[in-house]
Amino acid sequence: MKLAEVAQKLGCRLEGEPEIEIRSVAGIEYAESGQLTFLANRRYFPLLKTTRASAVLIEESVAVEREAGLPALATLRSPNPYLAFAHAIELFYQPLRYAPGIHPTAVIAKSASIGEGSHIGPYCFIDEGCPRILPHRQPRDSPERRDHWWRRTRFRETKRWDLVQIGAVRAGHPGR
Repeated sequence: MKLAEVAQKLGCRLEGEPEIEIRSVAGIEYAESGQLTFLANRRYFPLLKTTRASAVLIEESVAVEREAGLPALATLRSPNPYLAFAHAIELFYQPLRYAPGIHPTAVIAKSASIGEGSHIGPYCFIDEGCPRILPHRQPRDSPERRDHWWRRTRFRETKRWDLVQIGAVRAGHPGR
């Protein structure tokens, strides 16, 4: 995406080359050419001189100084660079979407209500009395969540974090 388009979508004022191609976002220490970064904490000002990013989101009042030999750094001026960077992440990264279906290793109570188009992943356990599972909705979004103990678990096989129900909270159980 061209930097001018990024600036327009984020509502920022662009200083620099509008035709720069931005492929992704990264932190100021790790950014490379073709990436957008941000500077919101004054503690990181020295990194502004050496970052390899193509563009940076910064406040209106910040002056950009570069080390000799490094290419110019385009700037996107914003009253809140931290928030603008959060919106920039949404421009370049889309959340994972899972195909509908129930994995063969999932254990589901007979009384469970699974909405059409829902995804139940490997080794999931859905207990009696669990709220209705709907597509694109995590169980923790449910008002009934206080009746169950949920835990985010990283599965070694998939290298992915999933929300897993451990069991119903019992009287006297801390729920942690």
